[in-house]
Amino acid sequence: MKKYSLFLYAFIAVIFYSNLIKAQTKFTPTNNSSFDSANLKNDYLVYHFIKKDKQGNIAPWFNPNPVIAYSHAINLLWNFWDTMRLDKNGLPYYMNHQIWEPDYDDNRGLAGSQFEATLSS
Repeated sequence: MKKYSLFLYAFIAVIFYSNLIKAQTKFTPTNNSSFDSANLKNDYLVYHFIKKDKQGNIAPWFNPNPVIAYSHAINLLWNFWDTMRLDKNGLPYYMNHQIWEPDYDDNRGLAGSQFEATLSS
């Protein structure tokens, strides 16, 4: 009986202290979902903690100056499309495939009407 109660006390102590340590540690997101309520409660959205200005409005995460932040976002986007790897036929990967993943060739191709729909929208 003594071994059982010693084990029980040790188990309770571990649970208690692990919860205490969790409460004291800084929030670390377990995924990048904006639908995760823990992320939203801790002001975390997709890949970044939400920064706020003095009025409580959402501020750019990259730089408090909106011009610099917007320029950075446009440059990231431009670089992504401009440096897209080439597919086996020599065309940029996005010209042949719906899904892009680094270092993986996805078998799903594009329908002919997808370019037309994109250009007309």
